Amino acid sequence: MPPENGYRGETRKAGQMQKRIDFDLWYIENYSIWLDCQIIFQTLMNMVKGDKNAY
Repeated sequence: MPPENGYRGETRKAGQMQKRIDFDLWYIENYSIWLDCQIIFQTLMNMVKGDKNAY
């Protein structure tokens, strides 16, 4: 299961940047086509729900 998402866009705190790096490393270590499909689906769902940060 991937770490909590939502670490995108501007980062104002060092802790946010560390979380983004941790998430990126987890993605690299666990890459699969299925994971990409899940990310695309979740992004689309967030867009439909009106999440302004879904990009």
